[in-house]
Amino acid sequence: MQSRIVFWLLAGIALVHAVASCILHKGYPARVVGDIAPMLGGAIGVYAMARNTWRAQGVVRAFWGLLGLGCLMWMFNQGAWTWYEVIVREPLPEPFYADPVIFLHIAPFIAAVGLLPQLPEESRKLYFSTFNTVILTVWWLFVYMFVVVPDQFVVFNAKRYGVSFDHLYLIENLIFMGVLALAVWATHAHWRKLYLHMFWATGFYTLGSFWLNVAIDKGKYYSGSLYDIPYIVAVCWFAWIGVFGGTLPLANEAPSLRTQEWIKLSPRLTMLAVLSLPLFGGWTLLWDGSASELRRFRLELTMIFMIVLGICVFFKQYLLDRALLKMVEVEQRNVEQLKCLQSKLVQKEKLASLGQLVAGAAHEINNPLTAILGYSEMLSSDPAVSVSAQQIAQKIAQQARRTGHLVADLQSFSQATASERALVDVASLVNRALQMQIPRTDGQGIRVEADLESGLPRIWGNANGLFQVFSHIAENACDALEENGGGSMYVRLRRTASDLVLDFADSGKGIRDPQRVFDPFYTTKAVGQGTGLGLSAAYGIIQEHGGEISCSNRPEGGAVFTVRLPLTSGHAQAAANIVG
Repeated sequence: MQSRIVFWLLAGIALVHAVASCILHKGYPARVVGDIAPMLGGAIGVYAMARNTWRAQGVVRAFWGLLGLGCLMWMFNQGAWTWYEVIVREPLPEPFYADPVIFLHIAPFIAAVGLLPQLPEESRKLYFSTFNTVILTVWWLFVYMFVVVPDQFVVFNAKRYGVSFDHLYLIENLIFMGVLALAVWATHAHWRKLYLHMFWATGFYTLGSFWLNVAIDKGKYYSGSLYDIPYIVAVCWFAWIGVFGGTLPLANEAPSLRTQEWIKLSPRLTMLAVLSLPLFGGWTLLWDGSASELRRFRLELTMIFMIVLGICVFFKQYLLDRALLKMVEVEQRNVEQLKCLQSKLVQKEKLASLGQLVAGAAHEINNPLTAILGYSEMLSSDPAVSVSAQQIAQKIAQQARRTGHLVADLQSFSQATASERALVDVASLVNRALQMQIPRTDGQGIRVEADLESGLPRIWGNANGLFQVFSHIAENACDALEENGGGSMYVRLRRTASDLVLDFADSGKGIRDPQRVFDPFYTTKAVGQGTGLGLSAAYGIIQEHGGEISCSNRPEGGAVFTVRLPLTSGHAQAAANIVG
């Protein structure tokens, strides 16, 4: 409703101005209407752009801010005209100090569209379109100062200044129309609708301003004349764009092939702009027939802007190098993560394949093993058998029992059935696992320190399986410390955003190959002291719980095992809430 009222208000301002231009003749009343009407329309536009800037976020805010800046510069020029013609009632001075402002007000408009506000943030960062727009804007400022300013402020030449200003301003407006045409071509939905309004409003203003400037050069123009009608319509149209654009849901668009072509054009134009500066300087030295003051001014100007644009290009390259380094670091991290995932997948497949093999082999081995153990025990207890034969039978029974323990470990390792789950207090399981090692640590010079955070949430898992994991890791640490003649074991349980993290660190000699400790049958213990299946089984248990287990050597000596267990989620979280 409010936008409709503003639309009719702007239409009324344009209509009143048109009627007054037809009725009033050259004089003060015509000047009042001709200057006040665009000031009112422009004020509405500046307010609408400022409001959109306040409400928007991110690069869309910068888009509306630049449009508002361009409109404000536009109104500054109009305000200067109003000051002299309406307030002071004097003719405009020559040269007019506000002319550079009206010429440069198109630059923020071009910069706003050049920001590519319709694209997601990562797409615009990748191509540095914003920085390219800054360089092109600085270059355009140089062109204005090189072509127009010498005849305006160095050695005033009204005729040549008027021609240079009119043609260069026409080119600037046509460039802006070209940028808007690209924007309409490359965008969709609401952004295209907004850019289409800007394109037609700019086209109307371009024709009207050129017509008006030609009339000024011929001495036929006065404020409030018919020449102002296209101008006031364009001002009100831009004001309506600010009001209308604020009602549009300007969402990000995925970069299309057309947008990619547009993006590729920006750095090419930037390169041409930078390379063109020596050409301007060469033309001034070889072919410029102007007065010496003008030639010197142009040469000094060219040198200054070559330094400025050189700094801009250097800074852009610096930012580009930093962005590339960050991309390389990200890719390296991705590769490392991929390698880690591949190793975990290989380990998982290896354990699964071995488990299937062991499950079948263990049963077949267990039957003859039971017979060997039974017959050897019978021989060792038979009084008819000699003592030496009984001793040999006892050794056979001992080795059979050892083999039986190995088969039992194999059967335990190969179990693939889903274990019973419940809410588990990890801290209590860790305490139990450490208490079981007390008989081994007392009197052996082994010190155990535990740092378990209080109030930790319970997780959804199998208590027996996790207790087996913690006990086995603690037992391995005690074995390593016994071989080292004593030392310390430090156990820490903490919480992160999504996991419970448990560290078992010891001060032993460390592990020769930490990456292989979870491989089946890999062990660093002496023959007969370990099967090499405990950590493999622990790895499988932690994987079943959706967690991770890793091993590494500490810089100060010793090894550290880290277990990560995911916090309760889903239905387990609901159960936790009920218990709580």
